[in-house]
Amino acid sequence: MVELTDEQWLEFYGLTFDEDGDEQGPVKGWKPDLSKWLAVLSCQDKKRWCIAPKPFWDANACIPDHCIGFEVEGFWECQEHTLDSDIEDQEQALRNLGFQVCADAKWWFSQ
Repeated sequence: MVELTDEQWLEFYGLTFDEDGDEQGPVKGWKPDLSKWLAVLSCQDKKRWCIAPKPFWDANACIPDHCIGFEVEGFWECQEHTLDSDIEDQEQALRNLGFQVCADAKWWFSQ
């Protein structure tokens, strides 16, 4: 599995690390650029959306196994990198937030 670089952790999650690799916490004022993220239908529940930074998905065809650590307007994180919502048209809501939506994505285990 291809992991994120320190630069990608900063870009996608607003997190920095010290020389020992310990997390230094979120950068003040950081906000995610959701246009750099992909939303795919959950392989377990076709009513929920999984999100991942595009480079991570492109390399691994899966989502990271930790919490996202930031809010996605109109959604809540029900599992790691998995969003749920009461919004009727979740796909359009994700598009409106900037996500690239791929409802028919191929997960690593289905390739």
